[in-house]
Amino acid sequence: MRGQWFDYGQPAVAGFRAALQNGTPPDSVQLLFVSARALLERGAFRSAVIEASAALETALTRKIQQSLTVAGFSAARISAELKARERFGDRAKSLLKKATGTSAATLDGGLWQRVLQQRDHFRHGVAHSDLEPTKQNAEKAIDDFAKLARLIEQIP
Repeated sequence: MRGQWFDYGQPAVAGFRAALQNGTPPDSVQLLFVSARALLERGAFRSAVIEASAALETALTRKIQQSLTVAGFSAARISAELKARERFGDRAKSLLKKATGTSAATLDGGLWQRVLQQRDHFRHGVAHSDLEPTKQNAEKAIDDFAKLARLIEQIP
């Protein structure tokens, strides 16, 4: 191919260029979602789902760490809280609620249910078996993971 794989639009490109010129490190969650979409376009559906899942988990962990830090928790205590709740569902519901007062399940109930189903079927199936999701299934999972990550990041 001689053309672009994906057009992010001039505002996104300008923001990325400015961040690079200022020495601002790129946002890891955004980079993981960019990587997931690039893998999706190249037909690497398994890897795309894994990247998107990692982006969602990173956004969740980051929000928990930020909120608990503001609440006065020490780094050691935050690590202990995260270690005690390693499962995504536990972190997204109980620990996020403890940190922010909001559970991921209450942000958008329908989206939450879809994400849980997609993680159970596609993310775990990809990571622990030979499941090969279709492009349509992988794309839907990536979109839903990105939507939930944005909602989590927007929690005050």
